[in-house]
Amino acid sequence: MLFHSKVCRVILLTTCLVSANTFAKTFYRITAEDNEGAMIRNPSGCGSNISDGNGDLLEGGDIYRGKCDGAGNSPEIGGTHEYQKYLKFSTDPTVSNSGNDRSELALTARDFPFNENLYVGFRMMIPSSADIANKSYYLMQLWQCSPQSPISGIRVTGGTSHRINFMTRRDSGNGASFVHYDLVPNVWHDFVYKINVNPTGEGSVSVWKDEDGQPTGFLGSFGYYSDGKCEGGGEPNQSFRLKFGIYKGNESGKYFEVQYDDIRIGNYYRDVKPW
Repeated sequence: MLFHSKVCRVILLTTCLVSANTFAKTFYRITAEDNEGAMIRNPSGCGSNISDGNGDLLEGGDIYRGKCDGAGNSPEIGGTHEYQKYLKFSTDPTVSNSGNDRSELALTARDFPFNENLYVGFRMMIPSSADIANKSYYLMQLWQCSPQSPISGIRVTGGTSHRINFMTRRDSGNGASFVHYDLVPNVWHDFVYKINVNPTGEGSVSVWKDEDGQPTGFLGSFGYYSDGKCEGGGEPNQSFRLKFGIYKGNESGKYFEVQYDDIRIGNYYRDVKPW
């Protein structure tokens, strides 16, 4: 496994296997398929109030909260054939505003604790219609608290349309990317994203791309711990939530889109891998 830190890279031999009798749990499984009852609730009403029920994804008895701001369209379910459905997040190029654009689904039912391994498996595609962005923007966020920026996530690199980077952010300082991938337009790409957050010690992130890919990772502290960092003051909560979708500064006249499928979130690699 290839790891990045502030000062060095090292090659470490690791294994992703766990014993057959090890207890495993998948927290979420999102397919966007009809047979799972997947639907977007009242997409036309999706707005900045994440609790009003508008723009939510309903699937398998779970609710994934929709949120839209600026030029952000409501999350959609795309695809016309059974077992080929997917989630679509996009912006409206005709809308101009001075704030940020958001087209997201937030997993609000569960906060994931620091210092524990979490695996997120998914398929991702950015269509050829997506424009070149002036600045980096998010496609996935690990969100700890307001008003701070995500502690880890996936961004489209500024000045590109299909180059993504995985990043982390420390208690002090800007976010830093540790690996980039150039996605082929209109092609599905498979990922597993392993996270273990530690804001004062040895946190870690690992990324696998496609079935035979060599994992690339980051070792080091990330996340917030200083008193007063979050709303309400005091010590920040030592947990995070996941958000999928677009969050970016407005670029009127440009179109942005990302698609997700086969999202699985759990304790172990074997339970979430999309291949």
